[in-house]
Amino acid sequence: MERTRIPDRAIFGIIIILIGGGLLLSSTGIVDIHISIGTFWPLILIVPGLGKLINNNGRNISSIFMIAIGGFFLLRNLNVPFISDISLGRVFWPALIIIYGLSLIIPQEQYKPKTPDTVYYDDEV
Repeated sequence: MERTRIPDRAIFGIIIILIGGGLLLSSTGIVDIHISIGTFWPLILIVPGLGKLINNNGRNISSIFMIAIGGFFLLRNLNVPFISDISLGRVFWPALIIIYGLSLIIPQEQYKPKTPDTVYYDDEV
């Protein structure tokens, strides 16, 4: 069964529409939404990272990196006790080195363009 790939552009478009719709409902007074964009901006990293991870069957190290960084900032903005005490400068570079090492160890599937089989015709009839 072939999986349907959801384009990253479509995922991002849906997110923008949902944010705009929420802001419109809040500004017209239909729904009272007290969401600070400053708190939830890391979702800009998390959601596309999840989309790439799902579309590539979990084989994309950059998407894992996006989710990890976005998750760190989101938890920090939500004042999760352990995360809010961590200085990003002390954690970022060692984490980046570890992720790079993992990317060297984890086998990446090589995507080669499919070429049609070569067909030879015999001119002698």
